[in-house]
Amino acid sequence: MNPQKILILIWLCVSCAFANGFLITENTTPKGQVYWAHKINDLGFVTFIFTFKNTGVTSDPLDKLGTVSMLCDVLQRGGGAYEEQEIAKVLKNIPCDLSVSAEDTEVFISVRVPKKDLSQAFTILQKILSKKDISQKKINLLVRQTISGLEQSLHDPSAIARQLFYKQFIGDHPLNSQTKKLLTTLPALTHKDLTRALQNVFQKRNLQVTLVGDYEPEEWDQLLDTFTDKLYSDTKLTKIPKVQFKNLGQHKHGEYDVPQTVMFFASPSIDTTHDDFLPFALGMEMIGGSESELFKEVREKRGLVYYIGASAIGDTNFPVVLGQAGFLPEKTTEVINIIKDVMGKAHTNLSDKKIQEYLKSAKHSFAFARTNTLQIAELMQKTQLLGRSLSWLSSYPERLAQLKPSNIRKALKDHIDVNKLIFITVGRSPEPILAKVQ
Repeated sequence: MNPQKILILIWLCVSCAFANGFLITENTTPKGQVYWAHKINDLGFVTFIFTFKNTGVTSDPLDKLGTVSMLCDVLQRGGGAYEEQEIAKVLKNIPCDLSVSAEDTEVFISVRVPKKDLSQAFTILQKILSKKDISQKKINLLVRQTISGLEQSLHDPSAIARQLFYKQFIGDHPLNSQTKKLLTTLPALTHKDLTRALQNVFQKRNLQVTLVGDYEPEEWDQLLDTFTDKLYSDTKLTKIPKVQFKNLGQHKHGEYDVPQTVMFFASPSIDTTHDDFLPFALGMEMIGGSESELFKEVREKRGLVYYIGASAIGDTNFPVVLGQAGFLPEKTTEVINIIKDVMGKAHTNLSDKKIQEYLKSAKHSFAFARTNTLQIAELMQKTQLLGRSLSWLSSYPERLAQLKPSNIRKALKDHIDVNKLIFITVGRSPEPILAKVQ
């Protein structure tokens, strides 16, 4: 899984957007498809994101792990309706950026295209998503390419540490995409499996639409309704179980003969729906971001690590504080103790002046958002995924302006529990070793 779903950027971009007079509207097509839109006249380009919710890699059957990711790879290459050469020939005539990707619980189609070619982009999408024969020979080739990358990761200390971390922290939960299991299920994938995944993912009921750029509302509504009419029939929604965190407060070690130890550390926390998440996420950025308290204390002052960082992961399915570091094996105990000390005392050690300076810079850090249509679309999309309203989105600048240093310190005090931090290390054994795991 990819845990770096940090939404601070999204909120900061919202601030810039509304501070500059952005108008985001909720609209409904004649056939009932809801979408959020921000219109930019005379831009000449359109960016839109189709988000298919309650899908993603966690929707794979246990004996067919990797199916949705493989499907997205096939569609990205044009495997639905075209051979790769044929779709490349079609796209050669229009400057269209198109991507199909899978995350834990969603599948995304992102498109950026000139306004004049919008209808052609929809035609391409409909053909890509249509049911067509894909030769088993081609599927086998894609599987072999994927497996070669996975096998390489089995020898990468960072990848090994990440796998061990998720195994120890959340066990066999669907959010834990286990490489060794993928290596056993991928070779058995067939055209029938991909077709089933295609039909299960791309359903109208799952669809969330975000639109930014230069478009004509009537043309867009017609194209969108035509597109949704051809999506697949609704089937049972995928629901993932709540995560049960394991081994809290423990240090687990995996032996691997490399000179540098890789460490992941985490503890349960709050998600983006919590009222404290904004001050908490900003506070964690001060603790674990670039030039942060952890960086200064562990690297700049003591030279103990090669790198270190931590952040608040606001995912509603995975609400945690998550960090990573790299250092010499003999420094393990010292690094862990400093991390606990910095995080545990941040609510008292961060001064008013330091917090106020950070809040001031935060308001201006992402002023470029107004000119980046994809980033605007992503902030709108993330807000929709949270189930938040347009009024919540538009009130962000006011909430940010009202934040005080005391709000950030209180959030850090209330939502960081260093006694629940799990530390996972991979490398040569530190002394003393607390617990070895395979």
